[in-house]
Amino acid sequence: MGTPQLQALVTVAHQGGHAVDVHVYTDIANPNPQQIFELLNLYDGDAVISGYNTVLTAEVDQNSALNRGRGPGNYQRDLFREFKWSDAQQTLVQIAFPGFFPDLTRYQAEADQAAVNQGHDPWKLDAVKVAQALAASSAFFNWGADAPARLISGGGQHDLNAVVEVKSPHPGGGTIRVSMSRLESNTNGGIWEVTEVSSPTLSISAPAALARLHSPTTVTGRGNAFEGVIGSLRLLDHLYDQVGQAQVRGASGNGSTTFSTSLTYTTDFSAGAQEGLLMLSTPSQADGSIATGTLVKVLLT
Repeated sequence: MGTPQLQALVTVAHQGGHAVDVHVYTDIANPNPQQIFELLNLYDGDAVISGYNTVLTAEVDQNSALNRGRGPGNYQRDLFREFKWSDAQQTLVQIAFPGFFPDLTRYQAEADQAAVNQGHDPWKLDAVKVAQALAASSAFFNWGADAPARLISGGGQHDLNAVVEVKSPHPGGGTIRVSMSRLESNTNGGIWEVTEVSSPTLSISAPAALARLHSPTTVTGRGNAFEGVIGSLRLLDHLYDQVGQAQVRGASGNGSTTFSTSLTYTTDFSAGAQEGLLMLSTPSQADGSIATGTLVKVLLT
């Protein structure tokens, strides 16, 4: 809360069930502490205080692609949320972690940082390798592990930020520019988290990064049209699975033009918002592979 009073995070597990409740109290030295936040019925849930002074929660999304059709004994925690104190609302409100790769949420990022500190996945300390891994992911560009990449700025051992350009290895392919920062500004061994992927020919002007979306949502921006079509708009959920898709057509038939596209989506989690990604991409006219694209982090409701 940014005040001298002590706060406490309390988790309550219900006997004989899978539900976990999360409560936050302030002024805990007082005989009657004040509750400032609660979140109820997290399935096999957990909550921790982050290195960023936010409350992080984890739970099972029983309807997700990962858990759907499984029995309770095989469920995996896969839904992670983050809550930060708001002076205006006098409670903790859900926010989006600015990073989205290799971790979509702060809960996952801090777990990754702990693993890297123990010697696992050292590639997450290399800005160029992180950018190449994003470009190689089938959830995004599917360019293969060895797509040419070069460091544009930063990326040193104690740098806070880095920018890497990655080029598609496919015929007619373009480039993307991957911006990243050290997790929680830790320049002494902090892992790299991608915060922006931009394109020289594509841009999304709305919604803004970290905005909360409702279906249907309108997406506006600019791109190069070919026979009226700029490319494809995809909305990805907390597992990087596609939950919405639309063709993007330009205001004019060919060349650089603006667009405004309505995007309808359906999510599997109804108990609140989840972190997700909006991706706009254009195909290569040579082989249909993704030529370039841009990504925006959002909250989905």
